[in-house]
Amino acid sequence: MRSRAVCVLGEYEVIISDSLAEELGIELFKPKKGLWRLHGEKTLRESVESQYWVD
Repeated sequence: MRSRAVCVLGEYEVIISDSLAEELGIELFKPKKGLWRLHGEKTLRESVESQYWVD
């Protein structure tokens, strides 16, 4: 699968579609708490704190 990154003026976070998340094997367990895993894994991962690169 191919994807394209798009920068939106005024936005500072990355957003991916549900389709891309599925293709990457990302499974959301508790989105509000930032818990997720890759398909086939048992270990839950924690989201990292946001990083912003603003000029």
